[in-house]
Amino acid sequence: MHGYTLNQIRLQEERQRISELKESILLVERSLIEKVENLTKAQNIMRILADFSQGLEILDAYDHQNLATTGKSNQPEIHIGAEDLLEIVDAMRRDFDSDVFGRPMGDSFTSSIQ
Repeated sequence: MHGYTLNQIRLQEERQRISELKESILLVERSLIEKVENLTKAQNIMRILADFSQGLEILDAYDHQNLATTGKSNQPEIHIGAEDLLEIVDAMRRDFDSDVFGRPMGDSFTSSIQ
């Protein structure tokens, strides 16, 4: 029973965080509309924030095994091996000025692609 209670508490905390993020995005939107001189720039920023918000909702649905299956592809899935993924990350590394981008932490990378 404790595991169920802990999961319920965690679920409620996650929902609260998502709600707070959405409120923050709306606040940024209002602020941008008032302050940004270039409408195109403001629209681009809002598009990015909207996509980010949608990504959060998808991740939340995945975490709770609640993803919609509409639009599901009938194409066979393609499995990409760890070596190929690491090559892609290595190629992307030159686009990021960071000491941490693409640096593995323990076996978290391998466990995330299996």
